[in-house]
Amino acid sequence: MSNKINKTAVVVFVKTPGLSPVKTRLANTIGEASAIAFYLLSIEAIKSVLSRLPIDRFECFWAVTEQKALKNPLWRDFTALYSGNDSPINADIGVRMSVIYHKLEKQYRNVVLLGADCPQITGLQIDRAQSLNQQNNCTVIGPSNDGGFYLLCSHASISDNCWQNTTWSSPDTLSEFSKHLKTPNMLLNPLTDIDTVQDIPNACREFAALVDQGFKLSSQQQHVFSWLKSCNPSAYAVKNR
Repeated sequence: MSNKINKTAVVVFVKTPGLSPVKTRLANTIGEASAIAFYLLSIEAIKSVLSRLPIDRFECFWAVTEQKALKNPLWRDFTALYSGNDSPINADIGVRMSVIYHKLEKQYRNVVLLGADCPQITGLQIDRAQSLNQQNNCTVIGPSNDGGFYLLCSHASISDNCWQNTTWSSPDTLSEFSKHLKTPNMLLNPLTDIDTVQDIPNACREFAALVDQGFKLSSQQQHVFSWLKSCNPSAYAVKNR
C-alpha cells in the first residue's frame, strides 16, 4: 500500500531579487528595475492562480534558489523548499528541478513543476495536466514557444540522466528532455515564457485569448497583463540601436 499523500504537489521555481539576478535578458533591454518589477508581478499572478486550486487535491510550494531566503516574506504564502543550489551565476535549473522533483515524487501522488515567468497560466491547465498524468500514466509537458517547457507533471521516477543530459535554456530543451524520458509524454497547448522583450507581444495575445474565451483573470493577472501591454517592444528596439 502506498504511503504517498493523495494530492498533487505544485512547485514554482523562484529566485529572490537582491540575492540572485532575475530576468537578466529582459533587464538587458528594459533595465534591471523594470525586469524585477515584472518578475514580482508575475510571481503574484502565479500565486493567485495556485491559491484558487482546491486544497483537498493540491499542495503548493516555492522552490527557492537561495537557502538564506527561505523565510523571506515573498515566499510566506506556500511552503518554501531549498532547491539545493546556492550559486546563482552557475545555477543549473536541471539540478534544482531534480532535487525538488526527487524529494516530492516520493511523497505525493504526482508533482507539477512550474517556472515563474508564465503569468498567463491557469488553474485549468494545471488541473488538466494532473488529470492526464493520472489517466494515461504518462508525463505531461506544457511546451513553451522558445523550445523549453513551462510545466512538467509526472508521478514516475525521472532518472538523473534525464535532468543532467538536457541542455537547459536552449531551443532543444524540450526535445532533449523528452528523448531521455523513460515514460511516454503528452503535450499541453504551448505558452510563452517571458524571457525577453520580444516575448511580450505573444504573452499579451495569450492573455487576450483567455479574456475572449470568457476566462476570469485574477486581479493579479489583470495587473501583470496591463503592465505587459504598457511595454512597447518596438520603442525599446529603437532606443537600443
